[in-house]
Amino acid sequence: MKVLICGYGSTGSYAVDMLARLGIEDLEIHILSRKSEEEIAPRLNTTIISSMIMESVNPIIYHSCSMMDVERMAEIFTKVKPDVIAYTGRFISNVKYGSFSYPNGIGYGVWTPLSVPLIYNVMKAVKKSEIHCRVIDTSHPDIVEPLLKSVGMNVMTGLGNINHMVPRIKRYISEKLQKPLNEIEVKLICSHFLNTYACRDGKDMGSPYYLEYSVSGKRDDRLTNEELIKSCHIPMVSDAVRNLMIASDTVEVIKILLGDHPVKIHLPGPNGLIGGYPCQVYPIAQREDIEILLPEEVTMEEAIRINEVSSQFDGIESIADGVLTFMDKDLHILKEVFGLDYPKSIHIEECQEFAGKVAEKLVEYKGV
Repeated sequence: MKVLICGYGSTGSYAVDMLARLGIEDLEIHILSRKSEEEIAPRLNTTIISSMIMESVNPIIYHSCSMMDVERMAEIFTKVKPDVIAYTGRFISNVKYGSFSYPNGIGYGVWTPLSVPLIYNVMKAVKKSEIHCRVIDTSHPDIVEPLLKSVGMNVMTGLGNINHMVPRIKRYISEKLQKPLNEIEVKLICSHFLNTYACRDGKDMGSPYYLEYSVSGKRDDRLTNEELIKSCHIPMVSDAVRNLMIASDTVEVIKILLGDHPVKIHLPGPNGLIGGYPCQVYPIAQREDIEILLPEEVTMEEAIRINEVSSQFDGIESIADGVLTFMDKDLHILKEVFGLDYPKSIHIEECQEFAGKVAEKLVEYKGV
């Protein structure tokens, strides 16, 4: 089996660290990044030697290639024929867009023009190479995945966001009710916006969501939703080490796809849906898409609507036919704070050029 990690920043390198230590038999790990082989050699050699110490010897092959170069990526995909491609890149390296959003009250969704170009290029290369593989994505998938799907570039699923809340909630329930973690099941429907404010402040900020939990297979309501959302606010690092979480999401889904049995997990953007849902991922040989595991009293239409409304809190008014439309309040703040003249709507094909202009403003704003 072959896995290709697109992007070798902190998330990608952590993911490779984890994959190299899993000891999966016959796994070949490929990395694609714009960095030169000489540039990544110290970090990659550290991974290889440390995994050998743990008696794991999966081959790791590096491909130096810009994700702006669709033709070259397609050539690499055709040659490698990966079973899974995991996109972990960023348009602006070492920059957390949330650091611009949170202090200024701007929805994270306005940075979608920065989040979409590289994964869009990856999907173009997949189409061009005509390989059959699963593509998973870490780049604001609550919004990026439905945008890609609207132009026929279907990513299997996104990673992270909602799944960073669920372990916190489960741990809190376990400690509060004195029950083993493996007896607790949580079902959560929410978008990236709720994840941001629940984890930073322990608040929902008015965003809609659905949350229920069970203990030993039985629904339980001793703990309120407000209490459970508040439990998400715990001390965490804010530097690149934080990307251990999203790298863990990436590797967990890869493990399931390469494994023998389905596993329940919360995912953003599964099957190109907006927002996040409780899901079940199946091994490659068993099923093509993600199974959505909604609570009995919630219809798919209701779940989608919860995420559509929550995404409006995040600055996204609508997504349709490759067009992303922003909320007026966020456009106003972008102009006032950053001097950015955002259009009301932007087509996915325009995002790459526009992202360059936005990046210049953000670098100027940070003074770097």
